[in-house]
Amino acid sequence: NTALAVMILGRIALTQGQVKEALVHYHEAETVFKGVPASRSNYGLLLGRLAHIHEELGDLDKALSHQHRAVEIQRSIVSEVFVPRPSRTMRRSKC
Repeated sequence: NTALAVMILGRIALTQGQVKEALVHYHEAETVFKGVPASRSNYGLLLGRLAHIHEELGDLDKALSHQHRAVEIQRSIVSEVFVPRPSRTMRRSKC
């Protein structure tokens, strides 16, 4: 996956203290992820990393925006996976 490879490059740059280079890689990965709806969890992770970088750079508005989008994506994934099932009491009452 191209986006994941670019994310890895961003992570490497970040660990080497090259914050602006990491930001370039992460934005490139963001462009790729936008065209791949099946990779929402990775896109959410990417947005969280972008939020972290923007926070380090002092751009709190962008950091907050990315973090909110990441949370929205993760919530939508969780709501799809953990659909509440009727309790036993509810099932019995229907019989």
